[in-house]
Amino acid sequence: MPTLEQVEYSEEATVAAVTDFFAFLTKMYLPESAVVHPPPGGWPTLASDLQELGKSDEVLSLLSHLPYVRQDDLDDSEIPQVTPGGRWIDWRTYGTWVREGGSDIDELRTITEGPAIMDNVPEHVVGLTMSEHHVFLIDTELGVVYWPECPGRLRDGPRCIENDPYDYCDDEDDAEWRADGAAWSVADFFKVLKAEYRLLRWVPWNEYEVLDSESTMARNPVPALQEVFRRHGWPHSPQYRKEECLEETKAAKAATEQGGDEGGDGA
Repeated sequence: MPTLEQVEYSEEATVAAVTDFFAFLTKMYLPESAVVHPPPGGWPTLASDLQELGKSDEVLSLLSHLPYVRQDDLDDSEIPQVTPGGRWIDWRTYGTWVREGGSDIDELRTITEGPAIMDNVPEHVVGLTMSEHHVFLIDTELGVVYWPECPGRLRDGPRCIENDPYDYCDDEDDAEWRADGAAWSVADFFKVLKAEYRLLRWVPWNEYEVLDSESTMARNPVPALQEVFRRHGWPHSPQYRKEECLEETKAAKAATEQGGDEGGDGA
């Protein structure tokens, strides 16, 4: 397991890791049009739009240079999930909404950091998602990503940071939320997420919805969906047939919903 002494933060490497992760998702299920990339100098107004977020200059610089899964002019149902039931936050769009008075800074911290810990998250740490199930927090001082309340099977993985937060945090409340899960270097964190998709622990239903294979749904479509992806060549990218695969997963979704309706009528 790596230690903090072996990890350092790099904005360039972080942007590259997020860009690569989104490219991976577009190969599997995301529409290519869903991802927006910054111009060469970064998103021009983002840092000033989010000045009141209370984050460090390093955080604002990072947010200004990241690609995003776009959320502008879309209904909630049209915003693709990047984790099961969870969406990546489009800081670019939310910054515009803050500037125009359509979004509240405190609300943004609540949905990206979680109401239970937001008061203890320091200025050099920022949330990447807007999901109560998957809160991902990147620390621009340490160069790690935290996943509070991550699945137990991931907490002791070989890529996890070995150090105990209670040993390196001066504030006990700060250490508490960091210890309630696991941390990885930025590069390793995205490798972990990609592995969840490669192993089909996370399975897209269509271009917008992702299911967890550990779901306890009464009518669980995951085994059928896993078979569809494997039959179409996943995860062997050169052989994978994305469009054909997603057409079949949509049919599987419709069949599951129809089966659920029939089950309800017969109850």
